[in-house]
Amino acid sequence: MKNLTSKQKAILQYIVDRVEDPGRFPSYREIGAAFRLRSVATVAQHLRALEEKGFLRRDGRKLIVPSNLRRDRGVAILGPVRAGEPLSAFANFEGHLRLEDFTRGGELFAVRVQGDSMIEEGILEGDFVLVEPSETARSGEMVVAYVGEDQACTVKRYHKAEGAVELRPANPRYQPIRVQGDPYFRLAGRVVGVVRRV
Repeated sequence: MKNLTSKQKAILQYIVDRVEDPGRFPSYREIGAAFRLRSVATVAQHLRALEEKGFLRRDGRKLIVPSNLRRDRGVAILGPVRAGEPLSAFANFEGHLRLEDFTRGGELFAVRVQGDSMIEEGILEGDFVLVEPSETARSGEMVVAYVGEDQACTVKRYHKAEGAVELRPANPRYQPIRVQGDPYFRLAGRVVGVVRRV
């Protein structure tokens, strides 16, 4: 949302929310009322700016929100399932699982795991880890970090004690990575979830 004024960001968020629920693009008058804009012409000016910057599109004569800006409705959570004895069929709809539920409202990105250094944490090769971008982490948190001159990316547990930083694997076959004195070390973010294809 770079290059947008704070008013344009707010109007765009309002539009995205209305397109998702109740499912229609708000009228110029509704937008004007929500933001105390006195004239429809002012609303039109903001919408034109959003369109010119690529945040809205035209479909014939009407404006639409591009699909990449729409919130994912998520996957329905139908209730618990036992991994042991069977449980009665999905009796309790519990809502939707959305990627936004894994973060505190910020952005997320995903990386695909290669290797088995985190196998004892239940993270397998081919899994996708969901990462909340952050340049800081608390000791014990799982992180994705860049290390070494080639800026190799790794997922490990971040540990800091007495000024020393270690990235610890969850597989005894691997050694911790000590990053003291590594000028290339930086955190990409904190791991907030894992997605696996079965």
